[in-house]
Amino acid sequence: MSYEILFEVGAERDLKKLTDEMLRRIDLKLDILSSEPRPKGARKLAGLAQSTWRVRVGSYRILYTVDDSLKLIHVLGIQPRPKAYR
Repeated sequence: MSYEILFEVGAERDLKKLTDEMLRRIDLKLDILSSEPRPKGARKLAGLAQSTWRVRVGSYRILYTVDDSLKLIHVLGIQPRPKAYR
């Protein structure tokens, strides 16, 4: 059962800024997320209104929410660690 992945406008901008190597690594992680939205290493972020998750890809973090009823992953941002949690 595969989840559909949707990107916020900001997340699409984040993707355009990545190097080809990092883009390839992010794409592989997104493929994993589409089949398992909460893989080993995914962490739920505390203190946010939504149920926001993060997964690590090198020094970058993919921030996303999961809607199990609609089988939807909504990517909020793809940021280097220092900027990801601001």
